[in-house]
Amino acid sequence: MSFSVGSDADLWHCQYMSNTDFLHIDEVCRLRDGFTMEVSIDEPRLGASRRASILLLSPIFGVDPVFSRTMREWAAVGYRAIAPDYFARVFPGPVPHTDEGFHKAIGRVKAVDRELLLVDLKEMASRFANDGPFFIGGYCAGGEPALRLAIDGIGRGCVIFHAARLGHYSDRLAKIASPLDIHFGGADTLVPMEEVERVRAGAADNPNISITIHPNAVHGFTQDGSRNFQREAAASSFAAARTVLDQTLAH
Repeated sequence: MSFSVGSDADLWHCQYMSNTDFLHIDEVCRLRDGFTMEVSIDEPRLGASRRASILLLSPIFGVDPVFSRTMREWAAVGYRAIAPDYFARVFPGPVPHTDEGFHKAIGRVKAVDRELLLVDLKEMASRFANDGPFFIGGYCAGGEPALRLAIDGIGRGCVIFHAARLGHYSDRLAKIASPLDIHFGGADTLVPMEEVERVRAGAADNPNISITIHPNAVHGFTQDGSRNFQREAAASSFAAARTVLDQTLAH
């Protein structure tokens, strides 16, 4: 499946912003059916070589200043971080981290056409995967589509953090042939332990899948700047996920 970027002024723009550390790019990309979607990209530290690219699927709040810190974290260790506004077909842009914003974001997640979303993400993957090693990363709501991409063999590996609904795919985990590293919070009330156990059961006979439960970590624990951020769990989960991807690149 192909990915096209519009060349007309109304279908394409790139905005470059840099400081002493990073190059940030905002693109408006046109998908095959003509729909346009914003994509934010953080390149690795200036002067550093790119190790790989990672398609990062954000929590329900979208690609906002909080998730931008996650992008920078990956860019800082040599990964080009690519974050599409994958909720844009419902309504585009970030949603504030407030109670009202949360309910609005939940409504947006429920309204997403999951099959069309998978088509969109595969188009994006086909575009960026042609430019070196390519991985998938999913956070919260982004974990489900990330897992579906991994099941369909997209990317050289996948990392997922505090994501719900993964248990719906437990009977398909055995087919995953690339590394998959999943991190759950032990105190995550939005992802009950029954859900985690379904994922564990489905992954039990697949050596490509690793699952870590971080005790006392709540939902969204990786998101620096959100009210649920937990530094220790965030650091340890990121270090483990990065190790999985680094080791994949080494082979």
